[in-house]
Amino acid sequence: MVLINLHIISFIMLLILFYATYENFSNKQGPTPLFKSLHMTMRLFMVFVLITGFWLIAKAFTSADASHMLLTLKMVGGLSIIGLMEVTIARKKKQVSNRSLFIWTWVIVVITAILGTILPWGPITALFH
Repeated sequence: MVLINLHIISFIMLLILFYATYENFSNKQGPTPLFKSLHMTMRLFMVFVLITGFWLIAKAFTSADASHMLLTLKMVGGLSIIGLMEVTIARKKKQVSNRSLFIWTWVIVVITAILGTILPWGPITALFH
């Protein structure tokens, strides 16, 4: 249970840091003084999310009560979120059009969060045990 909470808290912190990093780079004035530290902290939380996510997926695949298809779909969603975040920030730094990537990142975040809540170890499923 502690690992799931750590994963969820790391994921929420990652989303907050992604938004803060994205907004701390102006297309006209460039990066703010906080941009680099926010970006590095965002990457640190990406590592936390990846480690806890892989630990949870390994634990789930060894148990018999897991829905492997939904777990795999959530894992692909989580990895795509990490990739989209990095590409969005990189394109923002290069001052290339990135608004659609920013929106698609948040769409996949919502889909992955919904998958995470309905999985066997998710918070909604835990209410009914």
